[in-house]
Amino acid sequence: MFSYFLQSCVILEIDTLSEAAGNIPKSDGIFNIDSEGDAFGAEAYFVAKGGDYNVITGNGAASGTSSSFVQSYETDSIKGIKAAGAIIIEGGTFSLDTEDDSLHSNGSLTIKSGCFSISSGDDAIHADGAVVIDDGEIEITLSYEGIEGQSIEINGGKISVVSRDDGMNAASGTDGSGFGGRDNGMFAVSEDAYIKVTGGSVTINASGDGIDSNVDLIISGGTLVIYGPTSSADGSIDYNGTGTISGGVVVAFGPTGMSQSFGSSSTQGVIMVSANGGTAGSEVLLSDENGNVLISEKSEKAYTSVLVSCPGIEDGATYSLSVGSSNYTITMDGLIYGSSQGGSPGGGFPVGGFPGGGMQPPGRW
Repeated sequence: MFSYFLQSCVILEIDTLSEAAGNIPKSDGIFNIDSEGDAFGAEAYFVAKGGDYNVITGNGAASGTSSSFVQSYETDSIKGIKAAGAIIIEGGTFSLDTEDDSLHSNGSLTIKSGCFSISSGDDAIHADGAVVIDDGEIEITLSYEGIEGQSIEINGGKISVVSRDDGMNAASGTDGSGFGGRDNGMFAVSEDAYIKVTGGSVTINASGDGIDSNVDLIISGGTLVIYGPTSSADGSIDYNGTGTISGGVVVAFGPTGMSQSFGSSSTQGVIMVSANGGTAGSEVLLSDENGNVLISEKSEKAYTSVLVSCPGIEDGATYSLSVGSSNYTITMDGLIYGSSQGGSPGGGFPVGGFPGGGMQPPGRW
C-alpha cells in the first residue's frame, strides 16, 4: 500500500501529456492506488487534466459507515485526493472507494469535466470554500454527505447522489478534517453559505435533507429531482435564508413535517401538496388545462409531500396534479401554491444553530 504526498511542491499537476510535477511519477496516465492513508496529499494545489485514477483508501467506503469509524475518526486521515489549496479537475476518469472523504480541499474545489464513480465513508466531495461543478458525469453511490462546501454551484453536468445524511450541504468548511489539525466541532455555519443550481441534471437520494443551505438557495436552471428522507426530522429542501426559483425543473419528494417551498421572490411557479398513498414507485403527474404533461416522475421512496416547479406553471392557470392516490385541480393565485410546514424559516435550525440536521463526526487532519 502506498500514497502520493507532497510536502514542499507548490502545485501537483497530473496531465496525460506531460510528466507530473514534484515527486509524482507518471505511469502513462494510469494511477492504481491502495492506501492505508490518503492516496494523494498536496500541501498546495491538486490539478488534474486527464488520466485514470483507481483509488482505494483504508478498508473502503463500507467500513467508513460503521460506528467504529466514527469512534476512531480522529486517528487517521484516509482520504482519496486531498489538498490544502484548491483542487481543479479538468478531465480524467476517477474511481474512488475511500474510507474518508473522496475529494477534499481545504480551499476551493472545481470540476470542469471528467467521469467520477465515488463511494465514500464520509463526504464524497468536500471543500472548506466553494464547490463549483461546471460539467462532467458524477455518480456518488455511497456517502455520509454527498457534496459539502461553504457554497455549492452546479452549472452543468450529470450528477447523482446517494447519502446517509444531506445530499448537498452548504455551511462553512471549518470542520477540521483536512490539513491544519483536528477539530471536534461541527461543520460551522457561515453567512456566505449558499447553494445555486443554474444547469445540469441532479438526482439526490438522501436519508437526511436532500438540499441543506444554511443561508440561501437559488435555482435558475437545470433539472433537480430529490428523493428526500422518510423521517419527519428532515426535509427534501431546507434553507434558512431566502429560497428563490426563476427557471429549471424541480421535483422534490419528502415528509410533510419539515416540508419547505420556495419564497415569494420567486419568478417561476411552484406547487407543493401533501400526498396520500405516496408509496415508492408511485407517480407524480402534472398536466396543464389542455392536457399537456409538464412533469412526470416516479418516487424511489415513500413520501407524504411533493413539490414541483417548471417553466409551464403560470399565475392564473389551472393544472391537474396526480400524487400517489390523490388527485388535485389547482388554479394558481400567484406563483406559489402551498406553504412550508417546518417551524423555522429554513424548515429546520436557524442560522447559528445546528446545520445539517444533526451532529457530524469530529474532524481529523
